[in-house]
Amino acid sequence: MIRTPGGVGDTESFGDAKKLIQGGAEPELVLSFLRERGVGRIDSVYAMASLMEKSVSEARDLVDGSQTWSDLYETDMRFRNAAREALRDLGFS
Repeated sequence: MIRTPGGVGDTESFGDAKKLIQGGAEPELVLSFLRERGVGRIDSVYAMASLMEKSVSEARDLVDGSQTWSDLYETDMRFRNAAREALRDLGFS
């Protein structure tokens, strides 16, 4: 098992991500989950290395090639947030 620096492996998010992996979740879903929980790119690399029993370099390639950490993610999140705000403005909760 790869040790995760900065205590990433001791966080609640890491524990929940581990449960997702054990449940058969795709790596992309796990990366998205970690990002939504505020885990940064570098910590995601170390977390995925540990969770998937990969080398840090393999995990970096996985994170760098993911949709979650692509430029499209930021655009998509802006659209989602704008849609949520519009729905709230229209009275939907």
